[in-house]
Amino acid sequence: MAKRHRSHKQRKETSQTKSSSPSKERGGRDERGRKKRAYDPLRRDVARHDTAEKEEQRTDEKEWVYGVHPVEEWLSERADKIEELFLSSERKDQVVARMIRQANDEGVLIRHRPRTYFDRLFPQKNHQGIAIRCRQFAYAAFDDLIGQLDQGPIVFLTGIQDPGNLGAMIRSARAFGAHAILLSQRDSCPVNGTVIRASAGATASLPIALVRNASQAVKQLKEAGWWILGLALGGAPLAQFDLDRPAVFLLGEEGKGLKPSLQKNCDALLEIPMADGWDSLNVATCGAVVLYEWARQTGFAKS
Repeated sequence: MAKRHRSHKQRKETSQTKSSSPSKERGGRDERGRKKRAYDPLRRDVARHDTAEKEEQRTDEKEWVYGVHPVEEWLSERADKIEELFLSSERKDQVVARMIRQANDEGVLIRHRPRTYFDRLFPQKNHQGIAIRCRQFAYAAFDDLIGQLDQGPIVFLTGIQDPGNLGAMIRSARAFGAHAILLSQRDSCPVNGTVIRASAGATASLPIALVRNASQAVKQLKEAGWWILGLALGGAPLAQFDLDRPAVFLLGEEGKGLKPSLQKNCDALLEIPMADGWDSLNVATCGAVVLYEWARQTGFAKS
C-alpha cells in the first residue's frame, strides 16, 4: 500500500494543534519540553527560612559562643557585644527563663531554634541548646592596663599558638585573680571562638591586650613599676621567691619556652620544680601553677 504523504501545510497545522492542547502534566512544559513546577507560595516561604538558617550557619566560627556558663558570663559582662541569643525551643527551664529576662533587659535579640539546629551548627559539642553570636572580639588597650599596679598580676604570653592552651590560660588567670592578659601580636593565637569556649567565658570579664613588640612592652612595664618574672629552666624555685609585688609573669611558646632575648630583660627567672627526669609542662598548666602560688602567697585565695 502506498504511503500517504502530508503536505507541509498539513504537518504545520497538526503541530500547532498539539502544542495548543492542554498538557496532562501539572504545570505544563517549557519551550524545551521540560516539566514546569506549579507556583507554590508555601514552598517559597520554606526556601527563605532555609536560606536564613544557612546564612547563620555560614557565619565564621569565631563569632559563636555556646553552653550555659560561657553564655551567662557574656550576658553578665559583655552584653553590648552580643548580636543574638539562640535558645533551643525544647528548653523551658529556669536557666532559659533567666537568660530571656537578661537578654530583654540588655536589648539582645532572641531567636528560638529546634535542638537539631544546634546539633548541625556545633556537631559533637556540648552546646546545651544555648548559643550567642558575638561581634568581633574587642581587645583592651595596653596603655590603660600598665598603670594599675594594685589590681593583681599580669600574664604576658608570647608565641602561644594553640587556641585551646590560650583559652585554658585565660580561664586560670580569671580564676586566680590576674589583672589582665597580654598577647604578643606577631606570634600568638588571636582570641577566636575556640579560645572563647576554652576559657569558659572568662574572655568576657578579663581584659586582654595585644602588643606589637614584646621587648618594647617589657621595657614600658618595667618603667611603670612592674616586676618582670620570666618562667624558664634554671630559674629560682617558684615557691621560694617573694611574689607579693606588682608582677608580670612572662611565659614563652610551647616547646621552645621563653626566648633568650626576653629572658635577659626579666628582673628574675623562676622555675617550677618537677620530678627527676621531667622538665616541661603544658604552658597553660605552667601558668595555672604560677598564678596559684601568687594567690597563695598574697592571700588572694583566702579573700
